Amino acid sequence: MVVLGIKEVAPRSQNFVKAFEVRQEKDETLSAFLKRLKETTGKYSGMDPDNQIAQRLLKVQFVTKSWPDIQKKLQKLDGWSERQMEELLHEAQKVYVKREDEKQEQKDKMMVAAGEEITKRRMGSGDNRKGRGGHERQGSDTRERRQQ
Repeated sequence: MVVLGIKEVAPRSQNFVKAFEVRQEKDETLSAFLKRLKETTGKYSGMDPDNQIAQRLLKVQFVTKSWPDIQKKLQKLDGWSERQMEELLHEAQKVYVKREDEKQEQKDKMMVAAGEEITKRRMGSGDNRKGRGGHERQGSDTRERRQQ
């Protein structure tokens, strides 16, 4: 109990390197990434994430530590550092959704291609195919026709 009390009362050391080494993870949503940025900023820098200076730092971190496609889009915005965080998040969300749509489109194309391949294989596996040497294979219906 005493140790916990001391930890709460004692000022935390500031570690800006740790505060700003956070990067967006591969499948992390933008809101989850922003939340993590705010948490680490508060925890390691000792700054209140709602403070105006911290907000400016968060914007820079959000833009520069996002995935490259999002980063590129946000940096193209005129005066992005002066915009509200909600606006940056909205613009970044557009890129994120587009990326997800492209992933789904790619999956759909793969499924269609797989279905077509299966259909081709099934269509080509009938008894009327030619065997080795170019001669017609003798399936049960071919034998029946010859006997008639």
